[in-house]
Amino acid sequence: MTSERTKGVMLIVTSLASFLVPNTGSSVTVALPELGTEFGLDAGMLGWITAAYIISAAIFVLPFGRFSDIIGPKRIFYVGIAIFCLSLFPRGVNVSLMYYPEFMTAVRLAFLIFAAL
Repeated sequence: MTSERTKGVMLIVTSLASFLVPNTGSSVTVALPELGTEFGLDAGMLGWITAAYIISAAIFVLPFGRFSDIIGPKRIFYVGIAIFCLSLFPRGVNVSLMYYPEFMTAVRLAFLIFAAL
């Protein structure tokens, strides 16, 4: 049996974790005007950028759900949150990392994959 305090902590942690992906999705939306200006995209193409982010995050939900059934949900949750947060770190710390597009592409890929966990 879990105590009432443990249930409350679990509710807070899972609520905050479920907020991470929509929050980062809104950061994609904030960048849309600059992307449209930089690449000369119309409103239809800008909508596809947001859709691509949501679809790429959703693709991994089902396989990671099955993986969670096999390994255990608590362990998968901790790994997902840890890698998700670690992939946010280089994006916010040093602007000079933007000059290494291969590294930043790998960071974004890890960000999208582990957002599904």
